[in-house]
Amino acid sequence: MKQFENSQYYYHNTPQLIMEEVIKMCKFVASKNKQLIFITPPFTKSYLELSNTFNIKGKEYWQKVIKECKENKAIVLDWSKDDNYKNNYKYFYDYIHLNQEGNKIFMKDLYKTLQRL
Repeated sequence: MKQFENSQYYYHNTPQLIMEEVIKMCKFVASKNKQLIFITPPFTKSYLELSNTFNIKGKEYWQKVIKECKENKAIVLDWSKDDNYKNNYKYFYDYIHLNQEGNKIFMKDLYKTLQRL
């Protein structure tokens, strides 16, 4: 978590640059009459709390990305705040990355969700 606190994973312009590229991608895919599936993986409660503390701007950017993607007919699957994951630290290698067990469970959840689409 020290890396996150010391901004080694975060650069102030990164969320906006990523946002712009994802929106471009959503628009491009829609222009080709295809449908993009935008997936946000699960995070721990600790990561979400820390992320909200350090990165309010980033949260606003991602809300805009999701809105723009939906407007361009993308499917948005958001597990970022899913209770089955955020409080189960046993599924994570650290506060943000799923471990092998968490990855297996997430892949099963994702597969089931994609089958229903």
